[in-house]
Amino acid sequence: MPNPALNRHLLIEMCSRCELQVANTFFAKGDDRTATYTDIGYEATSVISPTSHAEIDLFLVPRRHFNDCVNVESDRNVALKSHHFIVVANFRIQLARIKKQELKPHLDIKSLGDDRVRQSFVHTLEQKIDVHMSMHQNEDIDNKVNVFTELLRNTAEETLPEIKARAQRPWISARTLHYIDERTAARHTGDKHT
Repeated sequence: MPNPALNRHLLIEMCSRCELQVANTFFAKGDDRTATYTDIGYEATSVISPTSHAEIDLFLVPRRHFNDCVNVESDRNVALKSHHFIVVANFRIQLARIKKQELKPHLDIKSLGDDRVRQSFVHTLEQKIDVHMSMHQNEDIDNKVNVFTELLRNTAEETLPEIKARAQRPWISARTLHYIDERTAARHTGDKHT
């Protein structure tokens, strides 16, 4: 009976407790894609045999994501200064779409230089502060700061004009695309001077 203190023999128990599965052995691969280690005295590209190579580097996957794992294999051709090989795993994961947040409009703060806009802003802000203070006289300072910030933002949105967004220019011009197409065509025909 193997000594249970050895880490290799505790793997099954750990996987069971942590709800993990070894993914390496679930894919039909040749020895050149399953070996993850070469013994001292052998080259990584040596002929694979039980005395020269082993599969000791395991890819553990949570059980709930095991079906998302579509491939696991080692790559002996990657040059590492180690007797271990790179183990690559491919997963098929469906990510939730990120909902686009509605962008708040950019406000023209410079318009406060106009007397009419400034007076409207100040008058509206004073009214909002007076209304709030009459209903919340014994408020702590932290809450007052938060409320004032919100009142300032709301007043700006109500009284300041929005900055009109400029149309975005294409990242590359049609003329440049034309030159790229010409150069690509010239390369395919063997014209190295273009």
